[in-house]
Amino acid sequence: MSESDWSIVGAELVGDAPNDQIGYSVSMSADGTRVAVGSNQGGAAVYLYDGTTWNKVIIVTNTIKTSVSLSEDGTVLAVGYRVVDFGNNVEVFELPSEINESW
Repeated sequence: MSESDWSIVGAELVGDAPNDQIGYSVSMSADGTRVAVGSNQGGAAVYLYDGTTWNKVIIVTNTIKTSVSLSEDGTVLAVGYRVVDFGNNVEVFELPSEINESW
C-alpha cells in the first residue's frame, strides 16, 4: 500500500501559536472520530471529527513536552506534561457529557 492509497480526513490540524510544535504526541479513539494532540510548547487539545471538520473541544494549557493518551472510546484523556520549575505531572480528564451526547 502506498501513500497515494490513503486519503486525508478533514483539514490539517495546526497549533495556535507558531512555536506550539503540535504533534509531539498523538492518540486516536478506536473509531477514528476523536484525536488528542500534545505539543512541545502549547499543551494538549482534543478534536472531534463531524464527518467534514475537526472541531477542538478540550484544551489543556500552560504545559510543555505534553504527551497524550485517549481512551478507546475517546471519552477519557490522560495528559502527561512538564511544568517549568515544578517537575512532571499527569492529569486525567473526562470529556464533558454534553459534548459526548452531541457527537
